[in-house]
Amino acid sequence: MKFFIWLWIFLPFTDLMEVKTNTPETTSMLGKDVLLDCHFINAGSVKLEDIAVKWTVDRRSQIKTIYLFDGKTEQYHKDRITLDLMRIEEGNASIHLQDVTLEDEGDYQCTILITPDVGSSTVRLKVAAQPSVALAPVNPQLSHGETKTFFCEASQFYPQDIEIIWLLKARGEEVPLTTKICTGLPSLIDNGTFNVSSQISMIFSEEDAGSVYICEVKHESLLRPLRRNTTVLFAMFVVPEMIQRDTEFIVGVVSAILITLVIFLGVGIMYQKQFAKAPPLVSDVILPDFVPANEAMNVICNINGFRPKIISIRWYLLNRNHDSTGRDSPEESLLSQDLISQAGQAVTKHGSTYNVTSQLSYVPTLADDGTMVGCEVKHKALQASIRKEKKINVIARPQKSYITKWPQIPQLGEVLKLSCIVEKFYPKEITLTWLKNGQMVTNVTQFGPFPSENDYYTVWSQMEHLLRENDDGLTYTCRINHISLGKIEELSYEINLKGTPPIVNWITADPQNPTAGEDLQLRCQISNFSPTDLIVEWFKNNNKLNTGISNSPCVASAKGLHSMWSFLNIVPQIEDNDSVFTCRVQHVALREFEERAYILNIR
Repeated sequence: MKFFIWLWIFLPFTDLMEVKTNTPETTSMLGKDVLLDCHFINAGSVKLEDIAVKWTVDRRSQIKTIYLFDGKTEQYHKDRITLDLMRIEEGNASIHLQDVTLEDEGDYQCTILITPDVGSSTVRLKVAAQPSVALAPVNPQLSHGETKTFFCEASQFYPQDIEIIWLLKARGEEVPLTTKICTGLPSLIDNGTFNVSSQISMIFSEEDAGSVYICEVKHESLLRPLRRNTTVLFAMFVVPEMIQRDTEFIVGVVSAILITLVIFLGVGIMYQKQFAKAPPLVSDVILPDFVPANEAMNVICNINGFRPKIISIRWYLLNRNHDSTGRDSPEESLLSQDLISQAGQAVTKHGSTYNVTSQLSYVPTLADDGTMVGCEVKHKALQASIRKEKKINVIARPQKSYITKWPQIPQLGEVLKLSCIVEKFYPKEITLTWLKNGQMVTNVTQFGPFPSENDYYTVWSQMEHLLRENDDGLTYTCRINHISLGKIEELSYEINLKGTPPIVNWITADPQNPTAGEDLQLRCQISNFSPTDLIVEWFKNNNKLNTGISNSPCVASAKGLHSMWSFLNIVPQIEDNDSVFTCRVQHVALREFEERAYILNIR
């Protein structure tokens, strides 16, 4: 049994046993426990000591063994994993993963070996964290013409994708809101989860009293959307009743005076409400804190409470350059007329005044980073134009990130050089950190960041390690922290000093249907092995063959692994029918030789 277990650990097998999982994909909440399902059919005659179980996890193409049972003992690679050995004989090899973290996401494979049969099944684990949602201010008391901004905060959620919708509930009907809204990009916090903020700005009158503004958050961790709401309230002013006078004369005089005042006051109010000029209230320019280069962004400016209706809105960019004296001198450029015409700025009436939301779609480049985008408003009720500006912060995700090694095939006693390379990102600020089996590495050398084409930056970080016997399986991880990524990304490299065992594929024949007396070529493909030293032998009915054998040259892949073909050319005769031809492969990374057999069937 032990020989087959070691063979199983190091070599791939074709599935011969049915292994199933009832839940091919499962989601666990952050910090909770999860069961990863794995079942197989055990006829009942197989004892526990004859059953081997292996669990591996594939994260970002990095495969790790996390649990192994060889029929007698367990080997734990994670202290949060448990498996009930009493249930293995019942065909249940499910594992419990405790206190799930974000790093536990991946594809988990359960492999069962009951010599000589082997089978496997995969379950994908996704990790999620439910957002907490807060809305402020709650039930504010407003006055006529007041502009109020509501903020909706969703915090500590995972994964990053989230949707925030604003709705207005008035007179029993809910209506989605699509303008005057600014929602930022999710930002990564220390525990690996995300926060995001959305805001909406409105100008209110008494007609809005009792309206309910709703912030609705949708996230894959939620069975149904989370809602928070706030009700718009207005202060009520009560005019005290006139005190009755004792005499009719005084009452008459006072009444006449009051009537006259009311008439004049009414005329004045009517004039102020309907005809007098009212200057616009201009909001700050609203745009995301960080915008990806070469992707469209929406820029919003709210202009409320003005009269008359005619208003002029102009968008512009403002660059700050240094003149010859070293002082800042602004350089202003109008946005193209095409963009201005596309800006949504329909004027709407609200009571006796007018409102407009100017929303501009603009595609920034890296050259726009640090540029101020501005909205200028001109109106008859203003003595001078009003300008509102906000800086554009442009970011660009790395176009490529990878680890290189030298030499390609690590050898004992040699110095291994690992380089973590990140290409074409923006802005310049970036942090590369090396970990050795999870522990910080301090002896590293960083080159850059230095400019590359089109204002992007490139950087690489290099570390060296003298290879010793106990370094096999040692893992180096490069952590990349850049504002454009949203979260820390990791690249890993595992040191392999024992070599990589070859994958020996099944023998194929050309032609597929052999005929007596005609040439026949048997082919055995051997792939993904390192180092290149390899012995291939052919046998017929367990007798070694010395003629008709040829091997192709080894071909190296980009990962430093090698592949080759071995050929056996024969002319079969009718008496060779049912003969067994065997391709035997020996390699330093194999504990025993590996064989593939072909049974000759002559037509």
